[in-house]
Amino acid sequence: MGDDGIPCCVTGCVLGPVQLSVCIGDILSTKTDAIVNSVGPNFDMNGAVAQALVKKCPNILTECQQKSE
Repeated sequence: MGDDGIPCCVTGCVLGPVQLSVCIGDILSTKTDAIVNSVGPNFDMNGAVAQALVKKCPNILTECQQKSE
């Protein structure tokens, strides 16, 4: 994390039209187009990143429950 509180990107690459950056910092306070979080077939939100997402965006839990039905 930089001195200004902005996540520090340590590496990255371009894959076709997609720019991929690997950064150190708070994933939920970063301006981004998407956050990828892998879940199992039941869309369980038990991992650390998933729990942080649920805390910041409670509606995501309802959406995952609907998709698992």
